[in-house]
Amino acid sequence: MNNSNIGSLKPNKKTKRTLDIVNQGLARRYRAERRFRYYGLSAIVASLLFLSFLFISIFTNGYSAFMQTFIQLNVFFDPEVLNQESLATANYQGMVKSSLRNMVPDVKGRREKRKLYGLVSSGASFQLRDMVLNNPDVIGKTIDVWLPADDDVDMLLKGHFDRNLAEGERRLNDKQLAWIDQLSADGRIEKRINKTFFSAGDSREPELAGIWGAVVGSFLTLAVTLMLSFPIGVAAAIYLEEFAPKNRWTDLIEVNINNLAAVPSIVFGLLGLAVFLNFFGLPRSAPMVGGLVLSLMTLPTIIIASRSAQRLQPEITSTLWVLRRFIRSQPLWPNSLVSPLHTRPPKLNPPVPAAVSSFFVPGWGSNIRISPTPHARSRNPSMSVVLPTVSRRLSK
Repeated sequence: MNNSNIGSLKPNKKTKRTLDIVNQGLARRYRAERRFRYYGLSAIVASLLFLSFLFISIFTNGYSAFMQTFIQLNVFFDPEVLNQESLATANYQGMVKSSLRNMVPDVKGRREKRKLYGLVSSGASFQLRDMVLNNPDVIGKTIDVWLPADDDVDMLLKGHFDRNLAEGERRLNDKQLAWIDQLSADGRIEKRINKTFFSAGDSREPELAGIWGAVVGSFLTLAVTLMLSFPIGVAAAIYLEEFAPKNRWTDLIEVNINNLAAVPSIVFGLLGLAVFLNFFGLPRSAPMVGGLVLSLMTLPTIIIASRSAQRLQPEITSTLWVLRRFIRSQPLWPNSLVSPLHTRPPKLNPPVPAAVSSFFVPGWGSNIRISPTPHARSRNPSMSVVLPTVSRRLSK
C-alpha cells in the first residue's frame, strides 16, 4: 500500500467538525422535543386539575339542594273552612297560620305573627289542598303534616347563614331563631330528600323550584331540532354532492353554507328573536322557537359533515335504479312492491344504503359489485355498491 492510499484513509478535520455540529444539533433538538412534550403534558394535567376543581366546587356548593327542610304542624282540617262545594278554593293558608299560632301561643302583634308565618313556605297551602282533594276523609280531623320550610330557614339549617352576625345583618331575627330552636328541640324540623327539585318547574319561591320544566323543555327543543335539521341537512348534502350541477349558484350556496357554519351562536339567537318572536309573533320560551333557532344553527354543520362522509365512503351508496333493475328481473315479486320503483325517474332516485337491498333479496349470495346509475357515475366514478344478489340474475 503506497503513501497516497494511506493518506486518503486519514479522517478529514472538516468532515469530523461537521458531524460534531450535527450531533450537537440533534441533541439540542431532542432536548427541545422533550421539553415540548413535558409542556404539553403539563398543560393537559393543569387543564384536568382546573376541570376537577370546577366540578368539585359545583358539587360542594350545590349538593345541599338535594335536601330540603320540613316543619311538622298539627293541622286541623276545619269542616267550616273546607266547604264541600269549594274544596279547591278553600283558605288552606289560614289553616297553616292557625296551626302555627297554636304551636307558639305567646306570639302577639301583627309583625311577630308575620315573622312566625314566614317560617313555613307559601307552597304549604297547595300541599294541604292536594291532600284534601285526594282524600276528603281527612276533613274534620287533626293530622300531623310535614310541610316545606321557607328558604331562609332551609339555608340556616344547612349552614349557609351565620347565626353569630348582628340581627340587622341576618335574614332571620332573634325571635325567629328562638322559634326554630324550639321546633328543633321538639323534633318538628328535619331534612329530607328534595323530591320537589326533580318534579317541579320554575318558581319564584326557591324552595318550590325544580328542574322538571327545564328537562322537558330541553327534550322538546332537541326533538324539534332533530326532526327539522337532520332530514333537511342530509337531503341537502345528498343533493349538493350527487345531483346538483356545478355552476355559479351551487358555488354561491356552498360558500354561504361554509360561512354560516362559522357564525357565532349569539347571532342565530338574535335572528330568532327578530324573526320568530318579533316578526312572526311566536310565543316566548316555547320549545318550537328554540328548536327552530337550533335547526338554523346546526344545518350548515350537518350539511358539511354529510358531504364529507359521502366523499370518504362512496362505495356504501347507490340508487334505487339498481334495485329497480334487479326487481324487474324477478317474476315472483308482487306488483305492489315493484310498481312504485318503476314509476320513479332515475335521476330523482336518492342514494340507498346497501343494507336495504338485503330486505328485498333475502338469502341470496353477496360480494357482487354493481355499477351505479350513469348520473351518479359521472359525479363520482369510483362509486359502487355491494348488493346481496347473483351476477347472473343482474346481467339479464
